[in-house]
Formats: sequence, C-alpha cells, structure tokens
Amino acid sequence: MKHLQSFKSLALAGCVVMGLAFQSCENNDDNTDTRVEDFASFTVSDQTLSADNKLTIAQATFPEDGWIVIHPDNGSDAPDQSTNLNEPLLVSEAIATDIEVTLKDDVTIEDEQKLWVVLYKDDGTLGTFEYDGQNGLDMPYMNDDNQLLTASFIVNVDAEANATGSFTAEDQDIEDNTLIVSEVTVDQDSWVVVHADNGEDGPVVPEIISEPVFLEAGTYNDVEVSLNNSANIKENDKLWIMLHSDSGVSGEYEFDGENGLDLPIEDAEGNVVTSSITALTVEAVASFEAADQVISQNTVIVSSATFNQDGWIVIHKDNGMGGPVVPEIVSEPKYGEAGTATDVEVQLDDDYSFTDGETLWVMLHTDNGVEAVYEFDGNNGLDTPILDDAGNAVTSAIVISAASVTAVDQTVTEGKVMIDEVVAAVDGWIVIHNDDGMGNMVLPDIIGKAKVTAGVNSNVEITLDEGVNITSGQKLFAMLHIDGENPDEYNFPGADIPEVFGFAGDNANVIVTEITVQ
Repeated sequence: MKHLQSFKSLALAGCVVMGLAFQSCENNDDNTDTRVEDFASFTVSDQTLSADNKLTIAQATFPEDGWIVIHPDNGSDAPDQSTNLNEPLLVSEAIATDIEVTLKDDVTIEDEQKLWVVLYKDDGTLGTFEYDGQNGLDMPYMNDDNQLLTASFIVNVDAEANATGSFTAEDQDIEDNTLIVSEVTVDQDSWVVVHADNGEDGPVVPEIISEPVFLEAGTYNDVEVSLNNSANIKENDKLWIMLHSDSGVSGEYEFDGENGLDLPIEDAEGNVVTSSITALTVEAVASFEAADQVISQNTVIVSSATFNQDGWIVIHKDNGMGGPVVPEIVSEPKYGEAGTATDVEVQLDDDYSFTDGETLWVMLHTDNGVEAVYEFDGNNGLDTPILDDAGNAVTSAIVISAASVTAVDQTVTEGKVMIDEVVAAVDGWIVIHNDDGMGNMVLPDIIGKAKVTAGVNSNVEITLDEGVNITSGQKLFAMLHIDGENPDEYNFPGADIPEVFGFAGDNANVIVTEITVQ
C-alpha cells in the first residue's frame, strides 16, 4: 500500500487527525481557533479492475475541492498527464474514503498494467477540470520537495471471474439462417455465440458457427444470432448457445481458447453458462452472382455462390417465356458445400446443342435427399429449388456467347498475319495452321502464334515461323486455343487445347476462321 502526503504549512506540533481534515491546534483558552492546513494526500493499493470498469482509491484528503485523475504510465516510470483514463472526479470532502473511479468506456486495461493517481486543485472555474499543463489552472498538488504528488499501482484484469449471465432458448426452426435466443441477461458487456455439437453432448470450442453478437450489460429479448453459411446446419442438429465476456479489446470477439480473452461466462459453481437446442427444421438460404459471358470449353462461370447448407448449382434451358424449363437441366449438376465459393465452373451437357447468344437459367437447389446425389425430378420433393424470402426460386438468366476470331483475306507481308479481333473467354493463344495444298487444315502443326487475353483483343499481329512459304490463293487457318498451363509456353498437343463452343468431339465447334492469302 502506498500513502503519500504533502504538508505545506504545519504551524504547530501536536496536530491530530480530525474527522474531515488536519487542524492546527493553537494554545488559547477556548481552543476555537482552528483552520484547515494547505495539504493533500491519498492512499491507493494494487487491485483488480471491477466488472463495471471501476477502480478504488482507499482515501484522498484535500484542503479544498479537488480532482482525482488516473493516468497511464508514460514508459519512463511516471504518469502520462496528457492522457486521462477517467473523467476527472471532483471530490469535495476534506477526507474521502473508498472512492470509486470509473474508467472511460474506450479505455482498455491490460493485466498487470501500471497506472498512476494524481490529485489536482480546482482553482479555475469551479467544477470544471481545466488542466492542460500550460494554462496554470487546476494544477496538480506537489510534495514538500516540489515534486508531483503521485503514486503508481498495478491493476489486474480478471473480468471473467466477475461476469455473470443467463439466457433462455428453445428448440426451433432455423429461418433465414438465424437462431433466436428468447432472453439474455448479462451484467457486463458480453457476447452471445453458437458452437457446434462435438458428438459427445458438448460444444466444440473454441470454434464458433455464428457471428458473435455483442451485448452491453442488461436484459434483452429475442436476440438474433446469424449462423455462418459454412456451418451447414441441418434438421435435428444440436447447437450450443454460450455467453462469453468481453474482456479484451472492447467490441472485438477474441476468444481462441488460449489467449485468455473473452472467455466463456461461468455460473456460481464454476460451470460454463451454455445450453443446447435442436434445429427442428432448417430453411435453405442461398444466393449467387453470374453475368452474361463468353464461355470457354462449354463451361458457365458462376462468379460467387453462397449456401447455408450443401446444395446444387444447375443450368436450366430458357422456356421462351421469360423463365426456366424445369425439371430438366442442361448441365452437369455442380455440388456446392455450405459456405461461399467463387468462380464456380458449371459444365454444360455435351449432348445439348446450344447456340451463340442463347439464354440459360442458373438455379440453386437443395441437397435434401441422398447426400451428393442430384435427385430433383419436379415431383419427388428431393433437391428442390431453393426459395428466396418472397417464395421464388433463386434463379437468374444469363446470355452465353461463343468466343470468336475475326480476320479478312489479306496479303502476307514480311511474314505477318493480322487478326482483326479475338474475343476470348480466358487467356489463350491465337495460332495459324497451314493448308495441305488442297485447302484443308494441317493439324496439329502450326506456323505462327500470339498470346491473347480474356476479353476483346484487337489487331493481333502474328509473325509466321521462318522458312514458311506462303503463296497467293492458299488458305491459312486462325484458331483459338486456351492457355491451360505455363502461360508463356504454347503446349499443344497438351494442355493448350482448341477453344470450342458446343460438343468438343465435333470439329465444327472449334473456334477457327479461314483466311485466303491474296
């Protein structure tokens, strides 16, 4: 315990402690000439920060109204008087005991942090703390050596030991991927989280399967907790609701099972405040983004897809009336695990004869039958389309287009061939095949190539290989290949296969154009 005093003018020896102040005793008959001397003192001890962010000054003595301020350490074993950790507390009593000082809401105290107490005068505008170190107002008290009257103390942080809370939740249908906790009561800022079941009638920790919900101290009804899409909650799954303290950075959930932060709240017997509920039914919730696109290798790209439980992405044909043809699909069903996936490739059927500029419908379906087996037939109730809040299928139309190569008949000068435009779905190559002397394309050999990128490539110049003889009237064939691997190296036969639109086994679907040499 540390106890500092400053005595400015003790007039006489033999002074005693009176109820509210030191008094100077004079030798007169009626002993009525007493006065408060100009001094200040305080007593503070190392302590644990209370659950409601309070510290206690055991005693403070002022000759007149004054201020108590808590400062952090400046790193050099002295108070940083430019930073107040509490709103300056005005004390009017000559001697005050067990003074509670509340730290500011945005102040975070670390365990075993050193803090400093400083007493200030109230000699400017009464009741207004005006000290800024320069204006001479509300200056701190000094000791007999004209040094700052101050002392440090150590603060322990053990908020979890004091945190209490309770909640009520029932078995329920999970709608909109949200769990409802009917009532929550906490005595300090806390978190409501959901843990998965570990298969042994307990929660999986430290991992959570929800967004943590921050609650200030108080009682709340119908608290909504959003479950993570990747949690893959299914019917009859057991979910564990748990309360955690907010003992680290305020408003930031930091529990990892090791760092000692935001620990689970315990009851009076030391048991974690947790309880399980059963998900009676789980509404499928999903969304996706897909745009009109030039397709590569008959594959539609869904730029992002989010499921709260495992499901399917499929492609339906357009019915000509602004909607999809169901139940038939024109793609391989793409299985999607719960969570969010990006750039999902959905392969169109090889035996479906689609056309350039055709409208197709991307649709999301549940996986509620045999796991990972697509079973939707429109009647059996299995793997049905996922519905939005309005009860409509989660679906959207896109227009698919073929990659293209545009070039005109031309004179080949200095061994260069000009391709007016290449529209590619992915990075690739535009290559030149020679003819066999009878107007047929020579495969797989090429006589020139150039890199192209996804999108529109204009005025692509291809330099033919040395030693290639080109004659007027012969044909050249400009063919688009994808870039399958090694971006700066053309590999065909190999990964850099020709681009197609339609059944890959039909050469008529290869993206190629003829050029007659003039």
